[in-house]
Amino acid sequence: MSCVYILSFLLLVGAGAGPATIDTNINVDTAMGSALSMQPQDTLLQASKTEKKKKKRATKRVETKSSKVIMKRNIERVMLSKKADQGNHVEIVVMESGMPLRNLDNLQMIGSSGSTVSTSNYQGFENISLPFEGYVKYSSRNKMGTVVYDREVRFIMNDPGKFVLRIDQ
Repeated sequence: MSCVYILSFLLLVGAGAGPATIDTNINVDTAMGSALSMQPQDTLLQASKTEKKKKKRATKRVETKSSKVIMKRNIERVMLSKKADQGNHVEIVVMESGMPLRNLDNLQMIGSSGSTVSTSNYQGFENISLPFEGYVKYSSRNKMGTVVYDREVRFIMNDPGKFVLRIDQ
C-alpha cells in the first residue's frame, strides 16, 4: 500500500507540483518532510457564444476581388491569379490529373477586347483593355475517357497585370 503513495508522490514531484495543502490547513510538506505542496486551481472564465460572434464580426475583413471567376460549368476548380504587375494579358492553362492539356477540342476563347492567341504551348488573351470579360469554352473527355463534356468558364478582370487562369477539370 505504501508503494501507491510513493508512486503518486513521485509523479507529483516529476510534474512540478508546488506545495500541497489539506483542507485542515496542515501543509503536506511538513507532515511528510518534503517541499511538495498543492495549490488550488484558478477558475476559467468562458466567453458566451454571443461574445465570440461579436469578436469574429469585429475582426473579419471583407476583401472584394476586382478580378474574379463569374461562372464555371463541368469544371472541378478554377483559379485566377496575378503573376506580375506589368502587361495586360491572361494565360489560360487547362490541367487534367496534374498535367497540362495543350490540344483542346472545340476551343473557343471570346474576350471583350484584345486578341486571342492559341499555339501549341500558349493559350490566352493579349493586349486587353480594362475592364475585361473573358469566356473560354472547350470539349474534353471525363477522367475515364467515356463521356465528352462541354466545359465553360467566364471571368472578369479590373486590375492591370499578367494573370493566369488555371482550369482543373
